[in-house]
Order: sequence, then C-alpha cells, then structure tokens
Amino acid sequence: MNIQQHIEELPDAEAYQDLVKSLRALPEQAPSPAFHSETLARMKAGQRVAFWRSSWVGIAASLALLLSAGALVLSTRSTPSPDIQWLLTQQEKDGTWNPSRHGGNEQFRPALTALSVLALDRSSPRASQSIQKAMTALGRLQTADGGFAGGDSQARAYNLAMTTYALATCPAVQSQAKPIIQRSVEAITASQLANGSWDYASTPEGNVALTSWMVRALKSAEASGVETTGVAQRKGLRWLMRMTAQNDGQVSYKPAMAPSETVTALTAISFITAGQAFPDIQFCAKQMTEQLSSPSTREGQRDCYRDYAKIVALELAGKRDQALRIRNEMKTLLNVPDTWRVAGGDLYTTTFTALCM
Repeated sequence: MNIQQHIEELPDAEAYQDLVKSLRALPEQAPSPAFHSETLARMKAGQRVAFWRSSWVGIAASLALLLSAGALVLSTRSTPSPDIQWLLTQQEKDGTWNPSRHGGNEQFRPALTALSVLALDRSSPRASQSIQKAMTALGRLQTADGGFAGGDSQARAYNLAMTTYALATCPAVQSQAKPIIQRSVEAITASQLANGSWDYASTPEGNVALTSWMVRALKSAEASGVETTGVAQRKGLRWLMRMTAQNDGQVSYKPAMAPSETVTALTAISFITAGQAFPDIQFCAKQMTEQLSSPSTREGQRDCYRDYAKIVALELAGKRDQALRIRNEMKTLLNVPDTWRVAGGDLYTTTFTALCM
C-alpha cells in the first residue's frame, strides 16, 4: 500500500489537510507494514484529545502524532546501503538477477528478480531504471498460464507466489504490473488444492510455507486493485488454522515435525493481513507473535528467510522493539553462511537482508 492509498483511507480527510499535504510530499516509498495500524491508533488518540480541547488544538495534536508516526515507520535513504548498491551492480543485461552467478539455483530467477525490485523500490529512489528493466524482464518470463518460466514444481510454485506478492506490493510498478499480477492471480487460484492449501504437486497434503505465501500474495494483489477472490483466501486461512497448534499458536512444516519459527511467522503474516475479519484468526495471530517475541534458541545461526518472516510478523503486530532486536542480531551475522544459501546464494541472503533493514 502506498502513501496515496493511506491518504484515501484516512477518516474525515478534509479535517487533516495539512497532514495530507505533508504525506503527498513524501516519496512514493512503501511504508512499513505497521504504518496503517499505527496511524489510525495515533489518530484515535488525537481525536480523544479533541473531545475536551478546542477543535484546532485537537487537530494539531492529531497532526503532530500522525507525522511522528510517519517519521517513525517511513525511511528513505539518500545514499543506498551497501546491500542495495550491490544489488544494483548485479543486475543482468536482460533486467533479471541470476542466483546461479552467486552460488544459488537458477530456477528461482523470477522470484529473486521480483524480490530485488521490491528491495530497491523500498530502499533507493535512484533505482527506477533498474526497476523498469526488471519489470520488462518479468513480463517476458511469464508464461501463458500465468506462471513464470523454468524450474521444477517447487521453484515454479515459489516463483509464482513471491513474484505476485512483490509486484503487488511495489508502488513504483503496481499500475503497469497489473496485467502480469492479474494473470498470476488466476494461476494461484487455479493451483489451489481442494483442501484449501497449495503444494508443489496436484495430489499431496499441502505445504504450510507455500500456502502462507499464496494467501499473502492474493491479499496484496487485492489491496493493489487487482481483482482477486476472497474465497481462495478464506479457504487458505481455514487450512492454515488447522495446521496451527491451538494451545500456543505454533506451526510446523508437517504435523509430525517440531514447531518452526519460520512457518509460524509466515502463517502469522497471512493471518494478520488476510484474516482481519475473523476474531479467532486474530487471536491465534496474537499467540503466534507472542511466541516470536521471545529470543530464539537458534539465534546465532544465520537464517535470513526466518528473520525476514519474524520481522514482518512482529512489525504487523506493533512489536517494533522485538523486530529491532532481530535486525541487530542479523547485523552481527553478516559473515556467517546462511542456512538457505543453496537456494539463492549471496543474491538470496542479500535481498532478504535488504528487505529487513
């Protein structure tokens, strides 16, 4: 969701003309996931002040609170970070990013190209040319069925989910990417299993991580203005609820396996974003983020995918201090090999690290 969309959701926007002018003056960067909830919470606080003070004082208080909220969760770097500078130099001539050149798997080229676009758009206002080249490349990689070229069934599934999510979340490309997103949404809906989940093949029991990404991608596409279906989202959410432990909200990759912070965090993201209308799902998401708030026994092991999922889930839940703790931990592990390096190599770890910072 970009700044303009946030402005449109503000209640009684005419009363906040100065705020609207200030927000419109900001670069079209993607706010952090907690921006909207923080904004509305602080607005309500300002409205309570206005109840017993004169109206102009109340509005001034609201504006001050809202602008402080915006300053808190929005950041635009005038100088790209080292991770972003590296991404800019590693783009291929055809506009993609190639994992195989950095120790990873070529099959994930579409997903890592889309995630690189999202990282550049959020972090560097100087990257517009790179983003446009990547957009053209992703259009070429999309197949007639809405998926993305190349790879085995696992790679095709993750390419579809991650690319749809990234394009639908990237303000710089949302309008021109709509035809691509619409086709990929149709592919996501068509690949959903009868039990509500998604998996790498047409007959298995379902994959929690992949289902979480698919639900998140559908919700992001819907928020970007692309026509989607709430039925597919609800079926996915119901299946994820069945995979969630009722006593503590933890989730495992498979029922017989130990709980995983990664899939717990990915599921919490889907619950918070796509399950807003369901109190039982929100209660479950609260349990999950409380679990994720505790220091991990596995900290000290570099896992950018896990840490990315935890940071997003915690920020969506308003737990910024806990998210900051994980970011700081990540900074101490930059020279430690990443658990998932085999999937995308240095490109994978650098992109997910850039999305976390």
